[in-house]
Amino acid sequence: MENWPDVEVQSVILDAEENLDFKKVPEQLVASITFSGSYEKMAVVTETFAKWIESNPYEIAGPMLNIYHVSKATEEDTEKWLTEACFQVKRRDE
Repeated sequence: MENWPDVEVQSVILDAEENLDFKKVPEQLVASITFSGSYEKMAVVTETFAKWIESNPYEIAGPMLNIYHVSKATEEDTEKWLTEACFQVKRRDE
């Protein structure tokens, strides 16, 4: 979508506040790629996933999501960032 894309942000909350909305999502099957370094590597990660999905009996089943194990929120050195790119998938025969 070029206008009004659906973007959701997830974060660990240590001290919950009253004005927060919590959403529980169902269990999902994902193919994930964990990489270290800057987010500039995301293009290579996405291309790697595209090649994998063409060679395996899966198809995309939803939007991609990322888990930031180590990010700029806690570490300035981009080489220490650790990101898990998760692609929702389902078997093609389902």
